[in-house]
Amino acid sequence: RLGRFYRSKIVPRLLDSDLNILTVSQYTKAAICDRFHIDASRIAVVPCALEDSHFVREDDIDRQCSKYIVHVGGDVPTKNVSATIEMYALLPRRIRQRYQLVIFGVRSSTSIRRFREMSRTHGIENRLLLMPAVTDEELLRYYDQAILTVFPSHMEGFGIPVLESMARGVPVVCSNRGPLPEIAGDAAVYFDPSNVPEFAEAVLSVLDDLDCRHRLALSALVRSKAFSEGSLSKVFERYARRLILRSAEVGGNCLR
Repeated sequence: RLGRFYRSKIVPRLLDSDLNILTVSQYTKAAICDRFHIDASRIAVVPCALEDSHFVREDDIDRQCSKYIVHVGGDVPTKNVSATIEMYALLPRRIRQRYQLVIFGVRSSTSIRRFREMSRTHGIENRLLLMPAVTDEELLRYYDQAILTVFPSHMEGFGIPVLESMARGVPVVCSNRGPLPEIAGDAAVYFDPSNVPEFAEAVLSVLDDLDCRHRLALSALVRSKAFSEGSLSKVFERYARRLILRSAEVGGNCLR
């Protein structure tokens, strides 16, 4: 409730002021401009960053013992968890026997009951693991044991789990909506999140192609480095310097 109040009452007032705005993706920048009719020059994009401890080296990647298909989701419908369960049920039995589906972030008892009932309906209740809450260290261990990460969101502002997966060298199969193509680039296979058969086909195409998984993993490591704290601190520093220069030109108002 507090979040909804902040977004509906406070944010519009802030946007109506002459404050400069930072956002995390070109997608959200365009959405802000479109919804609130704000001049794009007031908005700068500084993407989310990961700590150095999240990143692995190519030599550290070993998917020989992978046993999970991972989805970091949540309770809200836009996370599209139901599509992941339906997708998994469409995969061949040989795949389901080898890789267990692990879904993180579903916390409400209502959602947990609903997703467990879905899994029973599809006959996969013994292959679904719902993890409401884990530590960052535990999540990294699951990434390291994942054959791939799926991310079927209908709407995101950024998509941190996609970046986390990439930094661990995990192949990503994700939605083609919002900022996700902007974040993952050529380090992911994309699908329409409203099309479950297409989702399943995308996942199977990666699981059945070792060369594809290897290519995605290497591309993910390379691309994710652009989102390290060191790389993005330079982006923020450039933005701060521009603000200071503009502030000096107009008498200090740009820093308000």
